[in-house]
Amino acid sequence: MSFVAALAVKSVINNNINCNVKFKWPNDLMIDLKKVSGILLEPTDDKKAIIIGIGINLISNPEIKGNFWKSTNLYDVSGFKLIPENLSLELLEQIINFVNIWYEQGFEYIKALWLKNVLFLKQELHSTDLKNRVIGKFLGIDDLGQMIIKDKTNNSLNISSGTFIPINQ
Repeated sequence: MSFVAALAVKSVINNNINCNVKFKWPNDLMIDLKKVSGILLEPTDDKKAIIIGIGINLISNPEIKGNFWKSTNLYDVSGFKLIPENLSLELLEQIINFVNIWYEQGFEYIKALWLKNVLFLKQELHSTDLKNRVIGKFLGIDDLGQMIIKDKTNNSLNISSGTFIPINQ
């Protein structure tokens, strides 16, 4: 569901300003390698629903010390002050749109749309926050949304969480 939400957020941003939004696995949206949005999913206690939390930096952005990625906001990128209420309505419409696409065309289609706009595909990455450091080439995502990494011994690893950065940075 985070991929559906990411596609919806990207669509809303692109409908309102001219910029190149990219995805950073697993749940961030970036403009010029700066984080502009993040998505969190939490299941309800009974596991019958998912709560989707979406943050979009409209006119300000946090500067997080010790974080590899800088952040930005849509006002700094575009010079436009976007109206939160309008964006919220548009975002709900786009989430419904992409849920319908998922329902009609399957996750493979959603995955393909997401992969067209993901950062660092086919690049060497390394983990920054896992106990066992992972280094390898980012090959894509599996049907559960896990990152597929091919390590230097040619093993494929499916990673469910973590922060990865390009090896040369």
